[in-house]
Amino acid sequence: MLTELARWLPDQDGNFVKDYQTTGYSARTWELYLFACMRALGFAVGSEHAVPDFDLSKGEARIFVEAVTANGPDTMTSAMASGAPEGPPEDFWRFIEEDMPLKFGSPLYSKMKKRYWEAPHVRGHPFVLAIADFHAPGSMVWSHTAIPIYLYGTSATVTTDTDGRRAGIEKPVSGWTSGTKTVSEPFFWQPDTEHVSAVLFSNAGTVSKFNRMGVRAGFGDRFVSLLRKGGLNDPHPGAFDPIPFDIDVESPDYQEDWADELEMYHNPNALRPIDEALFPGMAHFRIENGEAIWRGPSPRVLFSRTTTIDFLGDEVRAKLKDEGKDGGLRGRVAR
Repeated sequence: MLTELARWLPDQDGNFVKDYQTTGYSARTWELYLFACMRALGFAVGSEHAVPDFDLSKGEARIFVEAVTANGPDTMTSAMASGAPEGPPEDFWRFIEEDMPLKFGSPLYSKMKKRYWEAPHVRGHPFVLAIADFHAPGSMVWSHTAIPIYLYGTSATVTTDTDGRRAGIEKPVSGWTSGTKTVSEPFFWQPDTEHVSAVLFSNAGTVSKFNRMGVRAGFGDRFVSLLRKGGLNDPHPGAFDPIPFDIDVESPDYQEDWADELEMYHNPNALRPIDEALFPGMAHFRIENGEAIWRGPSPRVLFSRTTTIDFLGDEVRAKLKDEGKDGGLRGRVAR
């Protein structure tokens, strides 16, 4: 699936293959994922300009998107480490509200310094930053809660009354400090961010997504199964816990589209707002009348892990390859 998509993605800077095979693995996977999503959403992707990364058009609308990732000190280890990744920190909410916003903020700030909106071909059109988290192995599964906290400066606490009823109360969060670095305002209230129409985010721009979509498209291996386990949002009023799911990707009941996990956080101060109708089938977050709201399909996947089960194993595969018989492994099993 990656190979097929890469044939169509314009290699604007000529470094795609080198980056993908070295320190840019996660960043380039993120770009391929965004490309697949934008095409699935009906956008034409222009290739006339090298920056920003994506020149999107649909009807009369034209939108520019620059991709960015939150990375750790060793990008290859974060992306390719063997074994199951560690879970979230024990002090989860302190980390999410105090530390993780800066991990998103640093790469966003670096992109802001480029001032893409001043380029002649971008000027007058909506500009979007698209960010994903790869700061630690598997961190995107649990770090996504921090992105709206950093963008809007709003978190929440859950209270329980004497009758056992739970309620969510919005909590303002701002003023992040790490070492000598201090960020005093949420992203959308920082200088010049009015030029950023929205921030796109997804925790699914990984190879697991391409594995699942590849299997669904018929590129699977007859002796490999993919099991996806995670949580869906509960659409019932007053629900705070995710709905667990655990399903075989090849099950007749399983459905998945490229943009399912995409989230668009609209800037309340944007000079050029974006029409939600241009990005259907995904979650849209806004501040309306001082309240944080979201619209989109429900239930939807909030987080997941995909387990690959190889029923043959490396030794058998190596033997079949030596015998020139590995080509017969391809194709889906009817289940």
